Amino acid sequence: MSFNRSNLTILISLLVIAAGTAVMIGWVIDIPLLKSISPAWVSMKFTTALSFFLSGALLFLLVKIRRDESEIARMILPAVAFMILLVMTAHLASLFLGAPLGVETMFIEEKGKAWYTVTPGQPCLLTIVNFILVALTGIGAILNLSRLSGYLRWIGGVVSAVGATALLGYVTGLPWLYFFIPGFSSAMAIHTAVLFAVLGAGLVFAGKIYPFLRTERHKRHVPIGAKLFVLFVLLSVIPMLFITVLNFTNARKNLVEVRLEAMDSIARLKGTAVENYFQNIRREIRAAQDFYNIRLNLPVILRHVHNRTHPDYLAAKKDLDSQFKTMVEQKDLLDFHLLDPQGRIVYTSHGDEARQLLKPVPDPTGKAVTAGRKGIHITEMFPNPLHDNRPGILATGPIRDISGRFVGLVAIEVNAQPLFDPLADRAGLGATGETFIARKEGAGVLFLSPIRYRPLEVFRLHSEADPLVGAPIRLAVQGKEGSGVSIDYAGHEVLAVWRYLPYLDWGMVVKMQIQEAFAPVIRLRLITNVIIAVALLLIAVMALAWSRSISRPLRALMAGASVISQGSFGHRIEVHTRDEIEQLAESYNDMAEKLGHSYEEIAAHNRGLENRVNERTEELNKTNLDLQLAVQAAEDANRAKSDFLGNMSHELRTPLNAIIGFSEVLEDGLYGDLNDRQKIYVDNISNSGRHLLSLINDILDLSKVEAGKMEFDVSRFPIRAVLDSSVVMLKEKALKHGIALSVEIEPDADIHVEADERKIKQILFNLLSNAVKFTPDGGRVTVRARLAAVENGSEEQRMLEVCIEDTGIGIKEEDLPKLFGEFTQLHQSVLTKEYEGTGLGLALTKRLVELHHGRIWVESEYGKGSRFYFTLPV
Repeated sequence: MSFNRSNLTILISLLVIAAGTAVMIGWVIDIPLLKSISPAWVSMKFTTALSFFLSGALLFLLVKIRRDESEIARMILPAVAFMILLVMTAHLASLFLGAPLGVETMFIEEKGKAWYTVTPGQPCLLTIVNFILVALTGIGAILNLSRLSGYLRWIGGVVSAVGATALLGYVTGLPWLYFFIPGFSSAMAIHTAVLFAVLGAGLVFAGKIYPFLRTERHKRHVPIGAKLFVLFVLLSVIPMLFITVLNFTNARKNLVEVRLEAMDSIARLKGTAVENYFQNIRREIRAAQDFYNIRLNLPVILRHVHNRTHPDYLAAKKDLDSQFKTMVEQKDLLDFHLLDPQGRIVYTSHGDEARQLLKPVPDPTGKAVTAGRKGIHITEMFPNPLHDNRPGILATGPIRDISGRFVGLVAIEVNAQPLFDPLADRAGLGATGETFIARKEGAGVLFLSPIRYRPLEVFRLHSEADPLVGAPIRLAVQGKEGSGVSIDYAGHEVLAVWRYLPYLDWGMVVKMQIQEAFAPVIRLRLITNVIIAVALLLIAVMALAWSRSISRPLRALMAGASVISQGSFGHRIEVHTRDEIEQLAESYNDMAEKLGHSYEEIAAHNRGLENRVNERTEELNKTNLDLQLAVQAAEDANRAKSDFLGNMSHELRTPLNAIIGFSEVLEDGLYGDLNDRQKIYVDNISNSGRHLLSLINDILDLSKVEAGKMEFDVSRFPIRAVLDSSVVMLKEKALKHGIALSVEIEPDADIHVEADERKIKQILFNLLSNAVKFTPDGGRVTVRARLAAVENGSEEQRMLEVCIEDTGIGIKEEDLPKLFGEFTQLHQSVLTKEYEGTGLGLALTKRLVELHHGRIWVESEYGKGSRFYFTLPV
């Protein structure tokens, strides 16, 4: 199964490598199909493709390290992991700082269709995080983490889940599944989601073939060559990259300032040119109002406009043509009109009279005539229908005759091309620069001049939310001014300056694309990238050579030490590095030589020790045999003792019963009355006989227990009945001494138990008789029963717990451990005289409780009483 998983993981890694390679080749030789993998998908960013290539290589190296234990793979893996980490960390910093650091176009740029584009761009946040997680698995493998198998599975599951979630969003049409953080980061592309799902599965499979790192062998064995390689590369690369990025950022910042300052000057000059253009139009109208030719001939034209063959009309028109046809041509105007008070054309210098005379002047806003009656009015720019819809401007003003009476209007159709010429001038803006103007039209934006990449959009209205309306012109028509890096109407990243022209209520934008604006920095970056690539290659070669120069003699030292550790003390380690490693090898050789001598001495000592051990072993065997014989003799003696005690007890009981019986006959007076002295003697005989009989019975029971011959008659009986009957047996004796004797049973303990009823009564009788015996007159003895949970190993067992509590003399703490011993009587100097006993009752009671699989113990406070507990299984 492990072999199959290895092959499957390698197949996945090769698939990811192939996809990343194809996209990178597509960028290098400009093949759109390779860039996007599928015709229906967008182009994959170059840095994303590079990271997939490196991630696939990382997965491949993980398998090679695990399956083939490849040292080369161990050496390459750190560089691959750190490359992914560096690229994605730069992207992450760029994303959160909100300013491009250059990594977006660090590797490749595209130029096509007459404009530059920032093609690689910024990957989405989840893409960056996924690649950082993948890089961390490689770093974990470098460090030989003991839990790498679990990390691989966990990280692989996260990476695969993110990709699968985004893919599900595309399948189900739910954008939030692949957009993740709208407004902050772009969406994850579908090909990126597919590759992450596959790559994550590969990491999971890699985790399942990596359990070897949990063993102590691999946990200890971290190749020093890999450590030195990583350390050398980090110490060399990180400062170099930091300085490079810092220099590039400063150069970019300085270039932006210079470019913006130059473009700001261009914007001011062009803005001034536009305003001057309209100031000139105003001056032309003001001059036309004062022309004597117009003030004299316009009333004549108005009188004979319906009879254009009248000599006065022809004379007036001739005078007007002689002046204004020349003026129109000299000043590059479209036409010159005179209007009647209603705004109809009564004279045109270059127009078609048959088509235009007595027709309204072209006025898109309808304000040219009404406003022109009051003063000079200049219309907005509009497509002039009288001149093939060319962009034009209409300027009007009132005309008064010689006497000062209002007689009509003068109207000049201005050609807008002279306005566009300075705007179209790209001097100082490079090949991609342009300048255009627009105005705010209601809730939209209207382009007034041709725009370079969308020439047909002039005089077309667009809403401000339309992507075609770029951020710079949208701000300009809103009356705002500024400069900086922005996105224009064509979606290009540009360096732009936007200005508001208050005289006209227009907005103007001067811009050029970032690639051209930053061309010097880009060339510098390209040179720097080449230098960095060469430096990285040299650093890698030097690091590899340096690490091998250290690790190779260390491996030789390790191999030699391994040979020596196996007992080959004559082996010598050959290392010639002229440094501490060679000294260490010589120390190993000296140690091996000394170990060889020591080993010979130890071998000689071992041989002598072996002889002594053999001698001691013979003595020990003899001693063990003697001990076995002694143990056998002791066991035989113990059995003989038990048999003797049993037989003797049995033989003694017969005459003893006769003595007790005859003494009772004498006490009862069957053979005559006894005097007081005789009664005392007979009573002593009877008591002594009963005491001796009790002792013999206890000895007999104890001998049966020790011999394993005690028989049990197990039955099921109510515990209450046994407790009550035991109390009844001693109630008369207790009453005689004024001792209160009671039974307390908890409701859940009023149950039936399985035991030998006679033995349980014997246990209770022994404990109760002791309690009554050692309780002073007027005291109390209480029997309690309850159910208790007792730990039995890992489980709890329900037991019946019986407690006999008295208010007697108590037991000293130092006497408690020997309380249940055989023939043990406490305070023999005092108590045995007042409280007679055999010293076997509690020992026998303990044996009987334990034979019932119970436990007995005592709690006592000297002078206050005792509590004897025993338990029985339920």
